[in-house]
Amino acid sequence: MFGSSQPQARFDEALEEVRRARELDPLSLLYNAFVGSVLLSAGREDEGVAELKRVVEMDPNFPLAHFLLAYAFMMKRMFPEALQEYKKFGELAGDPIATLSYPAIVHAAAGRRDEALRILDELKARSKREWVSAASYPWAYGLLGERDQAFYWLDRMYEERNPFLIGLKTDRILAPAIGSDPRYPALLRRIGLVK
Repeated sequence: MFGSSQPQARFDEALEEVRRARELDPLSLLYNAFVGSVLLSAGREDEGVAELKRVVEMDPNFPLAHFLLAYAFMMKRMFPEALQEYKKFGELAGDPIATLSYPAIVHAAAGRRDEALRILDELKARSKREWVSAASYPWAYGLLGERDQAFYWLDRMYEERNPFLIGLKTDRILAPAIGSDPRYPALLRRIGLVK
């Protein structure tokens, strides 16, 4: 999120950078949320959740805090809480696609395969009428063990120049599901996250 430290998994540096930014502007919702984000990426979920809950207290209508809390709850396998936070994020961001795509990830992670696939099919149907980002698919497919589909959509994200790819190396949800596939390090090299 800040410089190249977090995407390159240099979490101590990234945490130092975001904490310094927060010191300079302690009321910045973004800098406070970035502290939580770096902690999550570093595997410090409980600390990250505490930071993000503080951001929600500062402004309950700040979408990014709810998005990151949902991500944290996913990592902690707190699926009802993750669904609630993703729903709140989608509402606050005014993004009806997000209210579908993120729950698909939660259902996939929770082992509710049929529900995840139903949502993915609905997203594909909607994509015939409106733009749906390629980022709506790979996480759920990866968690379902559908690696070919996950990489198909990751390749589409690369073609879209989707900014979510910058976090792929440190992603704590998708990377474990697809990390052993030889296409994963090849994609990281293509993105420029590894040499």
